[in-house]
Amino acid sequence: RNSRQPQKEFKDLFSIGNHRIVSVTSSSFEVSWSVNSTLNHTFQVQVYKGKELLTSMETTEMKMDVS
Repeated sequence: RNSRQPQKEFKDLFSIGNHRIVSVTSSSFEVSWSVNSTLNHTFQVQVYKGKELLTSMETTEMKMDVS
């Protein structure tokens, strides 16, 4: 008989909320957000113009200045 327990897989499921975009100028803005998780995360921020990807950046913070 095989008495091993099935392996359990745990994923950190979190949601991003409270999106804010402030200090908007003709060439920059600041974006911020929050998460419902206490773990450290790395966020990828992508800025599009229509369907064209203008920039892609990573941060461990929950805010970013975009120029």
